[in-house]
Amino acid sequence: MQLRMKRRIGILLVVTILLISSFLSYVYLNDRPGGFSDQRISKLLGMDETIHIPTGKTPEIAIQKFRSEQYTSQFIHRRASGRRYDCIYTKSKHRIQ
Repeated sequence: MQLRMKRRIGILLVVTILLISSFLSYVYLNDRPGGFSDQRISKLLGMDETIHIPTGKTPEIAIQKFRSEQYTSQFIHRRASGRRYDCIYTKSKHRIQ
């Protein structure tokens, strides 16, 4: 009787640990950049490739990371027109390291 009870407790403990670890793994894989949630958003937007939305400590930092990873601006030309300057930039789509 005592052995049966220990066995049940052991099985219950192992199942509980497996459930908690699988839940935490799913949460990690869902929330990381390029994870399941980013794949779903990409599919809904009709994109061919998966977007990688970064996470940050604050929403502002996350937006800044997202914008700087997607496009980089390069200054091409500056000319004077009256009292102001017109600047021409080009944007290329690659990641900044």
